[in-house]
Amino acid sequence: MLIFVKLFSNFAFYHSPSKFSLEVPAGIRILDILKVLRIPEDLPRITLVNGQVAYEENTLKEGDTLSVFSPVTGG
Repeated sequence: MLIFVKLFSNFAFYHSPSKFSLEVPAGIRILDILKVLRIPEDLPRITLVNGQVAYEENTLKEGDTLSVFSPVTGG
């Protein structure tokens, strides 16, 4: 199935271009995609699917867009 991936901030260094499509098996989890992209598990991140907050255990469906961001802090 075809999904779309958008990597922002420091995650853009893990794939060029930072916005791309990816052919993956049905039932793949967000965590599996992050492993394929070799994004370290201990790197803090926020994941969205189709603009909604998603957990890394969630599975993706055909045509989903996975976005990966760094958490923002400030004060």
